[in-house]
Amino acid sequence: MSTEEVFAAAESLAPTDKWVLMTKLWDSLPPEAWPAPRVEDIAEADRRLANLDAGGVQTIPGDQVRQWLRDRINRHG
Repeated sequence: MSTEEVFAAAESLAPTDKWVLMTKLWDSLPPEAWPAPRVEDIAEADRRLANLDAGGVQTIPGDQVRQWLRDRINRHG
């Protein structure tokens, strides 16, 4: 089956199933296959970290994020 055939089949999936497929595909890639970050990506990460260090953003405790994710998962299936 070609990549185009797989993509055509995946397009008919429900959104939740597309997320599951994307996650499984991503998880199947070994780290050495990951693309190198682009210069623009590194600059954006540096900008965001500087903003965080300067107190420009409000952080959210991890337990609140986990609860938010659990609530979303339970709500959507």
